[in-house]
Amino acid sequence: MPEYYTKRFFSERSYPLAFKIVIFVTTVLLFAFLLLVYRQEWLTIEEWRLILYLLYLLIFANTYYCGFAPGLTSAVFATHLAATVLATETASPKYFSFANPAVFPLMTKYFLLTIIANWIRNVIELLQQQILANKQLQAHTQHLEKLTLAGEIAAGVAHEIRNPLTVIQGYLQLIESRCKKLCNTPESFTLLQDELRRTNQIISDFLRFSRPDKPQRTLTQLHTLLKSASSLLYGEFLHKKVRIEIFPAPDMPQIYLDENQIIQVFLNLFNNSIQAMPHGGTISVYTSYDEKTESVTIRISDSGIGIAPEIMERIFTPFYTTKETGTGMGLVITQAIILAHGGKIQAESSPGEGTSFTINLPTNHRDGSCGEGNIIR
Repeated sequence: MPEYYTKRFFSERSYPLAFKIVIFVTTVLLFAFLLLVYRQEWLTIEEWRLILYLLYLLIFANTYYCGFAPGLTSAVFATHLAATVLATETASPKYFSFANPAVFPLMTKYFLLTIIANWIRNVIELLQQQILANKQLQAHTQHLEKLTLAGEIAAGVAHEIRNPLTVIQGYLQLIESRCKKLCNTPESFTLLQDELRRTNQIISDFLRFSRPDKPQRTLTQLHTLLKSASSLLYGEFLHKKVRIEIFPAPDMPQIYLDENQIIQVFLNLFNNSIQAMPHGGTISVYTSYDEKTESVTIRISDSGIGIAPEIMERIFTPFYTTKETGTGMGLVITQAIILAHGGKIQAESSPGEGTSFTINLPTNHRDGSCGEGNIIR
């Protein structure tokens, strides 16, 4: 409980909590020391007036670095010290009033400085947040430019390779039909056909990335798509000893989505989680709906081996993979589908602590446009 109130007291600033506590505690000790000095009558009234003006610095520092509440508290301390020091000039403390001409100007300036310093800090923090948002937007724009360039390259390469592969596959089928009885190794033809199909699938992935299909949206329930995707991998879950737990939000509305594309997104993320848990584990899926922002959130977390920071930076980079048989296109296509739906996807991971993917989708989009009547509860 004390920790809760401490965080609430210092909750308005982005500086470390320990730093803010040091500043505030130092201020309190300094005020206590000044009161002790006053009782010892070591300083003259002129020296005390100078000290009372220097208290502006303490008030500003507490407000700027620690927050409005610590700044206001330091202003109260400063006002009390000023009243104590200046009371002897006009009357005894018993009859002293804060409206006294000797104290009122200082007290007013103390509290006014608190308000001004708090406003200055709020403006600075808003500017810092805006600068950070601009940097993130710039990085996102650069990432999209790279995706566009990679997509153009992929489309050109895929187009040039697919035609000769089709010819090879056709002649291979012809040779297989004629030599099936003569050849003693029919499994060789099967192997060749499998490899051709796998190569063709890779090319299809490249083309899907470079020329993504426009979502064919229909009104659907997100939880139904989650169940469909998990049921498709039911056998894989059993084989790999992976348990999937879905925690649906009770107030989830129906929204317009391309069912096949969203199921593909879930399949890609579930497969990644399965591969990250070679000895079994748990996949947890949480959904939520924010009526204020008109968006739904899906968080898919696993208890796998996690992803190293240097790899996390590149997981959405086309053709980048750490798997021997991977193409590096699964997460890229997943991201492209989410972006085509007007949403966003983010990943969080630490080695040994699992990985989480968070998908945010707007509920007010239908065929790329916003309008009323798109949400049905």
